[in-house]
Amino acid sequence: MKLDLVWSANFSDGKVIHQFEDPIQQTREHKFQEVLDRFDTLTEFYLHNIKSGKDYKVDLKTGALHLFQAMLPCVPGPEVEVAGNPNMDYRLIYFRRVTRHMQYGPGSTNKLQEVGEPEVAYFLGVQYNDEAGKNIKRLLQISKYDEVYFN
Repeated sequence: MKLDLVWSANFSDGKVIHQFEDPIQQTREHKFQEVLDRFDTLTEFYLHNIKSGKDYKVDLKTGALHLFQAMLPCVPGPEVEVAGNPNMDYRLIYFRRVTRHMQYGPGSTNKLQEVGEPEVAYFLGVQYNDEAGKNIKRLLQISKYDEVYFN
């Protein structure tokens, strides 16, 4: 199963790790463990929709979530109300949820069979403790069609 959204990770020393060397063919995959192994220097984490060109970014320095279309003209930065706080310790949230539809097969065997293609939902966000020590999560759910839900 090929993924519609693939990740990239930027680190404070300038190193970049892409999930795949070739995101279209999805060959030579880098494991997410490589990101976790360097998590203390992770600065930005991206999801890129290989079909639409849309990008989704978590800035782990400010906690800001960005949604943007590739090749946008230069735009001003975020206003202070949404820019995030660089004094917080932000932690990345990233996972995929795969839904498979099943039905019983024909005949007397009654074996479950998968119907159609699996559906993948991509989750991206940040988690941090505010000044009062309360755990805060901000999370996006993204579909392969760039439908975005957030809390």
